[in-house]
Amino acid sequence: MPELPEVETIVRGLQKQIVGKKIVGVKVILPRIVRGNAGDFITSVSETTIQKVWRRGKMLVVNLSTQRSILIHLKLTGQNGGQNNDHFNY
Repeated sequence: MPELPEVETIVRGLQKQIVGKKIVGVKVILPRIVRGNAGDFITSVSETTIQKVWRRGKMLVVNLSTQRSILIHLKLTGQNGGQNNDHFNY
């Protein structure tokens, strides 16, 4: 599991890369990791803008323009999926 300084580094990197960007599409690969219905999650997250990225302990919190938030746990490896300039895969 990543230590707090590593999590903070990830948060700062994401703040620079994704704050202000619009979520144009969502694909849920493992529906069991979404609380509730995966389809409802996709609907509520799609077409929103990322307002803020911060952490609470070792959890990443992504605040959206719809007053909703996405919580991300970095798992044991501290990796947040893959990312490039146009896509963030988790």
